[in-house]
Amino acid sequence: MLFLEKALGFNPGQMQLKTELIAGATTFLTMSYVLAVNPAVLASTGMDKGALFTATAIASAIATLLLAFMAKLPFAQAPSMGLNAFFAYTMCQAMGYTWQQSLAIMLVEGVVFLIITFFNIREMILNSIPETLRFAISAGIGMFIAFIGLKNAGIIVAKQGTFVGLGDFTPTCLLGIFAMARKYMAEHGNPTQWTDGYPSEPLVSDDIASGDCYVCVRANKIVATFVLREGVDPTYEVIEEGAWPNDDPYATIHRIASNGEVKGVVSLAIKFALQHHDTLRLDTHRDNIVMQRAIEKEGFEYCGVIHCAGHKRQASGGSGDATQQRDPTTERLAYLLSKKAPSPIGR
Repeated sequence: MLFLEKALGFNPGQMQLKTELIAGATTFLTMSYVLAVNPAVLASTGMDKGALFTATAIASAIATLLLAFMAKLPFAQAPSMGLNAFFAYTMCQAMGYTWQQSLAIMLVEGVVFLIITFFNIREMILNSIPETLRFAISAGIGMFIAFIGLKNAGIIVAKQGTFVGLGDFTPTCLLGIFAMARKYMAEHGNPTQWTDGYPSEPLVSDDIASGDCYVCVRANKIVATFVLREGVDPTYEVIEEGAWPNDDPYATIHRIASNGEVKGVVSLAIKFALQHHDTLRLDTHRDNIVMQRAIEKEGFEYCGVIHCAGHKRQASGGSGDATQQRDPTTERLAYLLSKKAPSPIGR
């Protein structure tokens, strides 16, 4: 403890070691996005992305350690998100400098920065900036980082008329929604249903190519997705601890996922499916209590257990009349809903 007090300015009377460790870990997790974003931005200049990652980590570590042991301040430092964008997009792309030339210019800028800091000119410049503008700078950097993520995911693209537009409907647009769904299931007692990155990008690509993938759009934003597939599903051929009550033609609903912004996605998907099919089948993981309650609320009845990828899953079944709702028939966690007005869903 004496070492911490001398080296880092740790005051046992006012500070707690546990609190400082938690604060340090929180700060690291908050800033760790820089390790991904900074190399991604600077790599657009032709620099090696792996080397940029290493340089970003080393520079951040050195700057933070110097601040800790020399200034005795509990602050973390990392490359500026505004400066790297200026380097990559303004100096290298707009002004036409090579990244080597730009690095030389940044070295000179760094020396000048040290000089104005030494003579307290930097502090006077900062004090002259209105407080509202300082807050706006922080918000602007956050929006800039979000913009980079949307661009790299293909969700937004360059468009001549409006400069920025929505990109093509690709699997990448949906992978983030599936990641949110996995997190939600893990937090609600179902951590083993979608493991190892399921559903994979090739699987989602196949769903889109077959025309079976649907999305729910709100304010021009994809907020949910599901798969609706007509025809016999081989997975449902063998059912244990129960039976399908009939062999009527059916469609299956798979991979319902939402980003959490819209409630009632399960109900919305089922209502849409019943606009096109009289009988639906669906399966869910035994630990997915949230889904079981949702589909039972919609009229699905438990039918038995099927085997899917080596795991047992509960199965339900239901059927819907073309004009009005009728009692569900048991077929495997399937659902029954009368046909409603068109939903905001598209392929």
